[in-house]
Amino acid sequence: MNDGWTNIKKEVVNPNVYSKEQWNKVRVVVKTQHMKHYPKDFVTDMEADRILAAMSPQAVEKLYELAVKYGISQL
Repeated sequence: MNDGWTNIKKEVVNPNVYSKEQWNKVRVVVKTQHMKHYPKDFVTDMEADRILAAMSPQAVEKLYELAVKYGISQL
């Protein structure tokens, strides 16, 4: 059974596009905003990277822009 979703190509976020400093800013946003209800033991870089991997490149770029614009990464 072909439901139409199996043939869709998904864009994957490439962390190598960002510098280490930029990627850490995006991680901080994910940890403080997306993972704020997670148990503290689960708020790790690896878990943040898994969440980022599920996002589109455009969403990650928007997160980075918001982190810089509003200073979220300074928390």
